Amino acid sequence: MVRAVDRPSKDTYVLVRFTYGDPSNPSYIAYTNWTSDVPGNPVYTSEPRLEITTPENNGTFEEKTLDVSLPSDNSWFANLVSGIALSPTYIQAEEITKPDEGGDTSSRRIFFKGQLIRTIKNYQGRSDKSIAKFMSIKSRLDIPLGIPANHHCAWTLFGKGCNKGKSGFSNLLTVDSIDGKVLTTTTSPSRTGKFFHRGYIEYQGLRIGIRDWSDSAQDTFYLVKPPPQTLIGKVIQVWAGCDKTITTCRARFFNEINFGGMGYAIPAYNPLIENPG
Repeated sequence: MVRAVDRPSKDTYVLVRFTYGDPSNPSYIAYTNWTSDVPGNPVYTSEPRLEITTPENNGTFEEKTLDVSLPSDNSWFANLVSGIALSPTYIQAEEITKPDEGGDTSSRRIFFKGQLIRTIKNYQGRSDKSIAKFMSIKSRLDIPLGIPANHHCAWTLFGKGCNKGKSGFSNLLTVDSIDGKVLTTTTSPSRTGKFFHRGYIEYQGLRIGIRDWSDSAQDTFYLVKPPPQTLIGKVIQVWAGCDKTITTCRARFFNEINFGGMGYAIPAYNPLIENPG
C-alpha cells in the first residue's frame, strides 16, 4: 500500500486543538482548515480561514513560535487576543494527509505542541487580523543555569528550594467589583502587614499577580493586569506573597532555614584588599 504522503498529488489539512481553563478539569476547543468538520474529541470545527505559520524544525534552541490566526468574528479567539488575563492556553497541531483518490493510506502526525506566550491584536495594523504565538518546550530551554548570589532569595515561594507548605497562606474571597487593575472583595481576609504583596489571585487556572496590598485597605487588591469582569461574584483564592528578603522569610513564613539568598553573607567589601567602611 502506497502512502498518500509519498504521492506528488494529495490533500492535506491541519487540525488544531486548544486546551485552557481549570487544569484539573480543562476545556477544549478545536478547529480545522478543512472544508468540513472533522470528528474528534472535541469535534474540529471547519474554519477555512484558519492561518498557521510553523517554526522551522531544527536542532537549535531559538525562541521560534507557531503563529495562529482566526477571523475577527470568532468570539473565542477574539477573547484570547483581547489582552484580558486568561488561564494558561496550550495548543496541539496535527497535519492530515489523505489521497485525492482512493487506495492510498492516509497519515496523521502531530507537528507542534506548545503554550501561548503572546498575542498581537490588529496585527500589522489590520483590524481584521490578530495572531496568537505559541512556544514549544524546546524553545524555552535556552535559559541561564545556576543560582544567582544575591541578598534576595532565588527560590519561588512554595516551590523547590523554598520547600514551604502552602497550607494556611491563602484566603477564599468573593469578588465584589473590578475597576481596571483594582479588585475589591466583599469581605476582608483579616491578615496583617503586606501579607498579599507580590502574591497572586487564582481562579480555575487563571493567575494574576498582586502588585500591592496592605492591611489598611484589606478588601482592595492592586493587580499587575486587569482581571476579566466575569470574576465578579466568583469565589477566588488569594495567596500570600514574598518580597524575597530574609526579614519576610523569617517573620511571615518561619522558613529562614531554606532562605535562598546565596549572596546574603557576602561582605560589601573585598576582605583581601579593603576594610569595612
